[in-house]
Amino acid sequence: MPAADNVNLLQRLPARDYRLRFLGFNGGAVGNHAQLIFAKGNTRILLDPTTSIIAKADYNELLGGTPIAPIHVMSFVAADSPDIVKFRETVANALLQGKYKPSDALYFFQNLDDFVAAAKRFHQYANGNRKIEAGPGAVPLANEWKKQ
Repeated sequence: MPAADNVNLLQRLPARDYRLRFLGFNGGAVGNHAQLIFAKGNTRILLDPTTSIIAKADYNELLGGTPIAPIHVMSFVAADSPDIVKFRETVANALLQGKYKPSDALYFFQNLDDFVAAAKRFHQYANGNRKIEAGPGAVPLANEWKKQ
């Protein structure tokens, strides 16, 4: 399912008693990758639509390098393309071994509106409007960027 379809679907979900937080990574254990955190009450569940992995984990555990217990990590796809199978193993190992690092974080948005607004700003930038500023939902994740 294309990313635009995912956003369209997410916009239609009733947001009464839960929140979706959007995380993006670049580099480190999972490379360039995006995930979601479903938050309801004190429960936090990591959702990975690319690999069909879900894990009982919150943002602080994830970026704090806390290994997630195997009983709290599940995948719902038995067969897929070889590339996805290999990447699913990479993501699962990163969760189980606590390999996520704060320096790998690219973005974090507290809600869908902030995520969509940032995507629109990026789209405008990519299409010629070179004047871009971080919106109110952008949260700085690291003081230093990795040198390439």
